[in-house]
Amino acid sequence: MTPLAGYRMVRGCLHQSGKQRRAAELTAGNRDGAPAIHGDDGLRQFGRPYPRRTGTLTSLAVRAVAALLLLTTSASGSRAHAQSGALVPDLRAIMLPATDMPGYTADESRTSFQDRPDGSASLDAVFLRTGGTGPTEVRLAAARTASGKASLQALAATRDALLSGGWTQRDAPLLGDEAVGFETSGTPAGGASNVGHGFVFRYGRHLIGAIVTGPSTSTTFDNALGYAVQMSARLDAMLALAPLPDPDPAPAGTVASTSPTVAASAASTASSAPSAPSTAARSKPESASSTSAGPPVSTRPAVTVATVAMDARLENAPELENGFKIGGFSGLVAPDATGTNFITTTDRGPNGEIKVDGKKELAFPLPNFSPRIVKLRLEGGQLQVTDTIVLKVPDGYTDPVTRSRELTGLPAFEGSGEDAYSPDGKQAYGTDPYGVDPESIALDPRDGSYWLGEEYGPSIVRVAADGTLLMRITPKGLGLSLPGVAVRELLPEAYRLRKANRGFEGLTLSPDGTRLFVMLQSPLLNPDKKAGEASRHVRIAVFDTSDGDNPKLAGIYVYQMQKASDVGAAEQDELKIGDLAAVSRTRILVGERDSVEGGSHKKVYLVDLAGATDVSQNDEIDGKTIEQASEADFKKAGVEYARKTMVVDLAKLGFSPDKFEGLALVDSTTIAVVNDNDFGVSAIDSRGRVVRGGSAPRLVVIRVPEPLQ
Repeated sequence: MTPLAGYRMVRGCLHQSGKQRRAAELTAGNRDGAPAIHGDDGLRQFGRPYPRRTGTLTSLAVRAVAALLLLTTSASGSRAHAQSGALVPDLRAIMLPATDMPGYTADESRTSFQDRPDGSASLDAVFLRTGGTGPTEVRLAAARTASGKASLQALAATRDALLSGGWTQRDAPLLGDEAVGFETSGTPAGGASNVGHGFVFRYGRHLIGAIVTGPSTSTTFDNALGYAVQMSARLDAMLALAPLPDPDPAPAGTVASTSPTVAASAASTASSAPSAPSTAARSKPESASSTSAGPPVSTRPAVTVATVAMDARLENAPELENGFKIGGFSGLVAPDATGTNFITTTDRGPNGEIKVDGKKELAFPLPNFSPRIVKLRLEGGQLQVTDTIVLKVPDGYTDPVTRSRELTGLPAFEGSGEDAYSPDGKQAYGTDPYGVDPESIALDPRDGSYWLGEEYGPSIVRVAADGTLLMRITPKGLGLSLPGVAVRELLPEAYRLRKANRGFEGLTLSPDGTRLFVMLQSPLLNPDKKAGEASRHVRIAVFDTSDGDNPKLAGIYVYQMQKASDVGAAEQDELKIGDLAAVSRTRILVGERDSVEGGSHKKVYLVDLAGATDVSQNDEIDGKTIEQASEADFKKAGVEYARKTMVVDLAKLGFSPDKFEGLALVDSTTIAVVNDNDFGVSAIDSRGRVVRGGSAPRLVVIRVPEPLQ
């Protein structure tokens, strides 16, 4: 349904040439609702035909009515502020009066008005249905903030409050500088059989919203939209008479919370309308396929210290087989700046260590499990799975293990250091040449494909949006042959010395999609196990992905992990990389962790590769490998590390799982983290029985004080 179906636009007033209005605030409280019944006062730019009059008003007539409202409200005690010599519209002139809402009575006990000396103000009004049909309750709100930038933050806060209260974001037409639609049902709407709809927009320093709740048979999104549009028309008239100065405008073109589908809806609405309201946005919001040089600018209220904004667990994970549930999350990406939508990937599937002939091996309770991309949503304070995308071989090809297009998480080749067995150790499962163990994920903003960091090769896997394998980038000399899949040996041969089960734990793509960063979980065992397990040097490989079909190695840089003794770890080998999140073409976030449940070293660092030394053409420093060389060796040879600065200590915020393995950048001041719960496998006993334990996967959204740029 077209969001503005049934509405017509009446040209009410002309926007003053060269003037641009800015936004305001809307407090997020109890919001509920009623139908769009339009009055007869002439301040309408959108409206259903009113039976007594359908003519349009001239700009002069609207200005006259606006002037009358200013004079009337002033005479009755409502006033227009004098701020820097300019009239400031009174919010009570923008709010719909009870006479404009037939069948409803104002609930004075829940109506509040605050008028502040700095020119900011807020007004909430609640109306209850006393007759007829429509929403049971309508809540209207209008606000004016001290600046456009403040209104931007206020809208984000309103959105976050509604989302955390059980509402979900929906498509909405673009009105003003930014508009957001919401919907809900059940308890958040005031009753099991109730629904709720909301529409909030900002323009300049003003923010306007309408929330309606009531029976599903008589409560619609158009109800909320209609009320908001009526108030928009009143605001237009007021500002046409007295344009409002803005001491600190919001950044031009910022439409932070409008999703791609909302943008498309808004564009469709704008193109079909006979003329645009004066509050219509002039800038086009970014779509999912657009790219940028850095993360979205945050529109959320600033914080002075790192703060947990949301903490949720996946309590109702979809079932797999034999009592297992979706889990094992590794890697995390935020596809938009809402802070509610995320994408992760499972690893190879449920597994655990067993002993076969006295040697540690891996047992796979579900050997045919297909790793998959998982889409998550934070909704009503809970984490939900909204979709899964199973990884598969190209059309026309068959995986030799599953006998279908779906591949498995079994080792891809002999000699990976990991052999797969049945839980009782009696059956060896062998290999699957297409097998992958995904540990990290990035969404390519240009075409919706995915890049996965994988442990067996280690390798980088590119898959289409539907999960089809397209390419696998491996170390030189590995010699994989995958019919139907492009295999590129672009990594140095030294990468084959990765420690078993510690491949590409971190992978991320720059916001513009042209740089891919990938990082091992631990130092290479180069030249041997002793050197690798004692080393603090982890390699960051960077690929030029300007042409996604033909990636090129652009450089390899060295990241120095913390000293084990400085973070309370017994051995250096206990420290690991959790995940990466790109900030720009040269800066990334790196998650670094210990290997202890409840451990104190779970940190996120901002890492800058600008100025770091590219070691891709020189694997040795003064006769020593990168892993063997000391900090003094690096200094003597003039080799610069990638610079790191701590952003947040997750353990101090209460996030301290053993496997912190997912990190995403939501916007410039918001990150998210997730843990790998190993599909609930605690151990596999000597009889081959799976011991279940642990908790559900946990996703935490965190606000940080300094913008990540």
